[in-house]
Amino acid sequence: MDRNTEPESAPISTRRRRSIVTMTETQLLSIDLSLMSTEMFPSVAENEKHSPGTTITEKEAGPSTENDQEKGKGPNNDIPVTPIPKYLSGAKLWIVITCVIVVAWLMFLDSSIIVPAIPAITDEFHSLQDIGWYGSAYHVSNAAFQPLTGKIYRYFSSKWSFFVFLVLFEIGSLVCGATPSSLILIMGRVIAGIGSAGMMSGGLTIIAGSVPLEKRPALMGLVIGLANSGSVCGPVLGGVLTDYANWRWTFYINLPIGGVVLLFLAWCEIPDQVPKPSPMAVIAKLHTYLDFTGFSLCAGAAVSFLTALELGGNEYAFNSPTMIGLFCGSAVALVTFLAWNYRKGDDGLIPSSMAGKRPVWSAAATNFTFVGSAMIQIYLLPLYILPGSTRRHAGPERDQRFAKHLVTASFRLRRRRARDGSLWNYSICNLSLANVLVTLQVAVTDRKPD
Repeated sequence: MDRNTEPESAPISTRRRRSIVTMTETQLLSIDLSLMSTEMFPSVAENEKHSPGTTITEKEAGPSTENDQEKGKGPNNDIPVTPIPKYLSGAKLWIVITCVIVVAWLMFLDSSIIVPAIPAITDEFHSLQDIGWYGSAYHVSNAAFQPLTGKIYRYFSSKWSFFVFLVLFEIGSLVCGATPSSLILIMGRVIAGIGSAGMMSGGLTIIAGSVPLEKRPALMGLVIGLANSGSVCGPVLGGVLTDYANWRWTFYINLPIGGVVLLFLAWCEIPDQVPKPSPMAVIAKLHTYLDFTGFSLCAGAAVSFLTALELGGNEYAFNSPTMIGLFCGSAVALVTFLAWNYRKGDDGLIPSSMAGKRPVWSAAATNFTFVGSAMIQIYLLPLYILPGSTRRHAGPERDQRFAKHLVTASFRLRRRRARDGSLWNYSICNLSLANVLVTLQVAVTDRKPD
């Protein structure tokens, strides 16, 4: 018999050394997170090899007893074992969830509260030519910085990244409220838009790190459902504040609410389930971690395209050299960004492996059509079918048409998702119906907007 061949009568402990130890679902999740962090940050994993709470292999842990291996307690060859993820519970969890809901609600509120205040703003600054930029500046900066926020949350602490974005949003609101001119107001809207770019994505990232996987859908549905009420309350609060106080309070209202949230965020402990490098190590090579080249190309394409849509037909004809230059510049920047992002692979601004997945790009297309429909409701509907309304009445008259569906949709879809396992059929039907109804709402009247 070959001496290297293991006989059938070998001890059970010897044969079990080659078998994989049965693991629970929590241990497998820990292994997956450890492997992910090792692939993303190999140098960090190497530096933290001997730190408390890091990956331990069999060679580092030392030999285990035969009894431990027989019971499945000993370490397995080359299988990293990390501590069980620490999640939040009780009062700490609900404080964090409440902070995320309030911040998301403020973001949705700020996108619509300015609508009834625009006439008062243009009357004070005599800036009718800037009316389109009061809303567009916020959304353009939000869209331009949105891809970069994902990189920031990948390499920096979720808690403090979320904190900084909220501070930027508060600074933008302060600038808008204290503005002496229309130009400064637009600059404040840009700052607020940059801050809001990381507020919703950061809130969902915090939820994902605070609770186990099976609890995330319910809490995310709760956050999105309650946050959507902000866009419903925006015109109501904006009209009341403009009529009974001053239009500047449509921005000042964000300061006390956001300030309270900042105090709670500074006190709360928010875990990061994926290990991240030290902030100083990232800052030292910030240009490689955040891909500023890709961000510049992506932001340039978005800003050029949205600026062309804003100016076209109002200040410039669509066939004018300015419009042609903006559209061509946007197209060139977009093609260059796609080529650069493909070259960078998963280190690019938008990871190629993620962008190529059908659920990702189809969800992005769905959100594109949904937001377009929502903006028609928020900005244009009062001008067409609400003649003679005061600013404080325009919001409620508009809200009664779709507020109930907007707030409750997230909760209903969450229950259907748990029952049916898919949301695609509901998304297709609901969004198609919404676009048809918006078209009919404009077609039922021949009155032109004021």
